[in-house]
Amino acid sequence: MPHDAVNTSQPFEIVDTAGAEAIVGLSASTLEKKRCTGGGPPFVKYGKAVRYRVADLRAWAAAHVVTSTSARPAPEIAEHIKKADKSRRSGGRSKRGV
Repeated sequence: MPHDAVNTSQPFEIVDTAGAEAIVGLSASTLEKKRCTGGGPPFVKYGKAVRYRVADLRAWAAAHVVTSTSARPAPEIAEHIKKADKSRRSGGRSKRGV
């Protein structure tokens, strides 16, 4: 099959934010925030419309499975925590603004 051809025999299953909400168990507002701040599941933009591929949602959810509360968080969560801790230690100021 040519590189640019679309395989219509097995199309991607696409859902909107409400569908993603049902699959991953997070509210629509949480998914919207994660689209802006990062750390959420991958999404597809069609103009202003936001859609999620079901396979991406399932993979993202599977990557966040832990077996205890002391388990290490996913890498993007760990990075967010590290940045927040650094900001708290500096009083929320960047070194350039000091």
